Amino acid sequence: MIGRALVLVLCAIGWPATFTGAQVLDALVARVDTEVVTWSRMVQERELRRMGGAPAPELTPEVVRETLVRRHLLVVEARKLRLEVSAAETLEDVELLARAAGGAAFWERAARLGLDRAQLEERSAQQLLVRRYQELRREMTFVPESEVRAFFLANANPQPQGSLAEMRDVIRTQLAERKYQEELERWIRRQVAEGRVEWLPLPEAPAG
Repeated sequence: MIGRALVLVLCAIGWPATFTGAQVLDALVARVDTEVVTWSRMVQERELRRMGGAPAPELTPEVVRETLVRRHLLVVEARKLRLEVSAAETLEDVELLARAAGGAAFWERAARLGLDRAQLEERSAQQLLVRRYQELRREMTFVPESEVRAFFLANANPQPQGSLAEMRDVIRTQLAERKYQEELERWIRRQVAEGRVEWLPLPEAPAG
């Protein structure tokens, strides 16, 4: 079964600490729809996120793999709604990352990772599509007035920060974000249960 096969390509870049300097078979670590996620792609994504300033908890193998799977799923949803991003937006996003990650040093590092500008622009386009889709879904998330009032009353003691009229929009935004995240997590679990996503074993750190 292809989902459990190994692509016989050596990846010279290992995960930090235990993987540094090691050669790891470019294993398939996940399947989502007809796409596969490989170990080398995870390494590339992890390094880009690290250069972009992502905190350590977001750089673990499990989190990076899930990030790639979720990105694919949400890009598919965005395209169903015919959402788009312009070439100018994509270019600007890549340039922002490059400047934040050291300018010329970033491009040198990206080249060592096997990434060219076109690949980086495709990654940025997908990320921007995901953001646009999530913004739309948040705006579409309905929060009834009763929930806004209940939240206000439950958090009004010992001293409210303002009146209900003053706080209504802030509370509604906060509750919509929470509700959307809960809906998103349920939706992701459903995609896994329906077989769209298959989690495959991550490579183990070499002994010694």
